[in-house]
Amino acid sequence: MTHSSPPQIKDDEGPHRWISWQCGDEIALDGDLAQFDVLVLNHGINPKGSQSPEDVNRALEINALSSWRLMQRYEEISRCNIRKHQGRETPMEIWINTSEAEIQPAVSPVYEISKRLLGQLVSLRGATRPADERNQLVIRKLVLGPFRSDLNPIGIMDANWVANQVLNQASWGLRLIIVTPNPLTYLLMPVTELGRRIYSRILSRPDR
Repeated sequence: MTHSSPPQIKDDEGPHRWISWQCGDEIALDGDLAQFDVLVLNHGINPKGSQSPEDVNRALEINALSSWRLMQRYEEISRCNIRKHQGRETPMEIWINTSEAEIQPAVSPVYEISKRLLGQLVSLRGATRPADERNQLVIRKLVLGPFRSDLNPIGIMDANWVANQVLNQASWGLRLIIVTPNPLTYLLMPVTELGRRIYSRILSRPDR
């Protein structure tokens, strides 16, 4: 899935099909989303030092709200399967990269705010979903340190190495996947996540 023009060159390792989409048109993707076993949300922008209202709005829309809407659409598809008694041998999965910026500075205030919002939304959903939905749809949060990409060409970690680490941790059944050279993140992120989940569950009123 891409916001940009799909590349014309294809190879055996790359995607065999591209889906063009824009923020705000998430509901139009339902037919495509229903075919996915795993939906990975990794799109984003980094306005760096820019902090104008326009940059704030754009970062919130792309980094947080579009992922939130895609997450809701994928959850609804999973619920439809439950209502139709169309169980799956393996559950659907959604992997959401919130970034290490969720809990630590990233030298970009607006980027940090948008990623923290996304991280809190994912934590909230992970804490309050009913058991039958948990069995049909697994939500994994990816908290990744700086890896080299078009978004961050000076990242410390190699993107392929990071991807392999993510796959390894997912194969171990982890719902919170952390890959970073910063040891503090391995300490702070689980504590932060646990605190959010406890807070959400205590205040959750599913009957209202």
